[in-house]
Amino acid sequence: MRPRETSIGRNAPCPCGSGKRHKHCHGRLDKVGPSNEELRLAIERKDAREAQRIQQQGKGKHIISAEMGEHRLVAVKNTVYYGKWRTFFDFLSHYLKSKLGPAWGTAEIAKPLAERHPTLQWYDAVAHQQSQTSKPEGGIYEIQATGAMSAYYHLAYNLYLLDHNAELQNRLLKRLRHPDQFYGAYYETYVCAWMVRAGLEIELEDEGDGSTSHCELTATHKASGRKFSVEAKSRSAGKPHLAFSNQLRKALTKKADHPRMVFIDLNVATLPVDAALVPEALTAEMRQSERQLKIADAPAPAAYVFLTNMPYHHFQHSTETQAFLLTDGFKIPDFGHSTAHSSLIEAHKAFERHKIAFEVTESIRNHKIPATFGGENPHLAFGDHPPRFLIGQAYDLSEASPGRKGVLEQAGVGDDGLTVHLVMRHEDGTRAIYRNTLTEAEQQAYREHPETFFGVQQAIGGKIDTPFELFEWLHKSYKDTPKDRLLEFMKDAPDIERLSQLSQEDIALAYCERLTNSMQHRAGH
Repeated sequence: MRPRETSIGRNAPCPCGSGKRHKHCHGRLDKVGPSNEELRLAIERKDAREAQRIQQQGKGKHIISAEMGEHRLVAVKNTVYYGKWRTFFDFLSHYLKSKLGPAWGTAEIAKPLAERHPTLQWYDAVAHQQSQTSKPEGGIYEIQATGAMSAYYHLAYNLYLLDHNAELQNRLLKRLRHPDQFYGAYYETYVCAWMVRAGLEIELEDEGDGSTSHCELTATHKASGRKFSVEAKSRSAGKPHLAFSNQLRKALTKKADHPRMVFIDLNVATLPVDAALVPEALTAEMRQSERQLKIADAPAPAAYVFLTNMPYHHFQHSTETQAFLLTDGFKIPDFGHSTAHSSLIEAHKAFERHKIAFEVTESIRNHKIPATFGGENPHLAFGDHPPRFLIGQAYDLSEASPGRKGVLEQAGVGDDGLTVHLVMRHEDGTRAIYRNTLTEAEQQAYREHPETFFGVQQAIGGKIDTPFELFEWLHKSYKDTPKDRLLEFMKDAPDIERLSQLSQEDIALAYCERLTNSMQHRAGH
């Protein structure tokens, strides 16, 4: 059975299940507006599109774009770009050339390849890889990114995010054009982009103010209004070790008006020690710096520290590149990858205290370049792969059940990632489960966005690996449960009298912790 969208005859039963003919129900010619069901479905689909867009583009300003025939308009803050771009990658290549300057780029290309600016070396590698890739009819194709391709398009995307959400200063562009200043500026674009995608508004410091040494930018969390002073440092390339204390000291020397976030890129092609030992080595240096580091003969200030390695520029022609991230708290003892908490409740409270830093961490981990302009699933947006299974859509089911038509109410993909289960509501109000298989493109699309694959948001079960993840999952369910109800759940607890004196929030935390411990005990952990 291969469901397909179908038109409904005016004398046919309305697929909504009302029992009326279509012309007297949803097909009425004199119908003034959409039904409540249609409005609900439209809202759910809009919410799903927005959730998918945020997953792709982050929490900054969304891509502003419109098609005009074969051309596309893209607005970046107050500037509108115009061209024949099928994918967002196509636009980014044009955008980067325009920002660095066509004349500057032409002058660099005239040089021997080894003497060109790093960006133009990347561009040459990208062009070579694209020329060696067979292109299907229609011009849209997927290619495994080399280090040069990742570096080139990430620079373009980072600049776009900075330009679209804050300010792209001429000083930064000048530094990017200068080979000796390039890598430091290149890393700063990453930091700005990570903050934007995490939902923080960034304000760069006055580029002409040399009267004081200040952090490079101030970041304001849009949801809470909290402000942070942010500094980015990149180590020089080619070092045989991972020591970062010099960069940390320089960052903490800068004047800061708000709690600090410090980003340090290790800038190594390959880690000089066993990868499993890297976190331990970096953590040991952090603890030593906490004890010894002083600024102007005073103890150094606290900071959230993000240690990264963005190695793409070291591997121009290799696809075996992998970014690295380790978070730690410099004099923030309850934040960091190696932090040990005395209880699940304390771990939860620490997570809430440092939630913004965790959001930045997730932004770094999920920093990918969108392929589409409007948040569409790229595996379905290009080529002949429109979405086949949309909840709320009417389908002809004749291939599986002669004469049957129905509306898709629920859908899910089996554990094999191939079989799709479809709950259809027939015209007479009955329901049945139909099965189908996903195409290769649909399988890729589902893996990319399983929660919104069927057109509306659906909760997708995931694996819970740690007690804390189980605790947080339970807390989402019970955090708003009334106090009396929670106490009823724990009526047999020996300390019920003490619990009854607590706030609803603390009782909910206590219940979730005890439930987590009980479930872990029953599971043998």
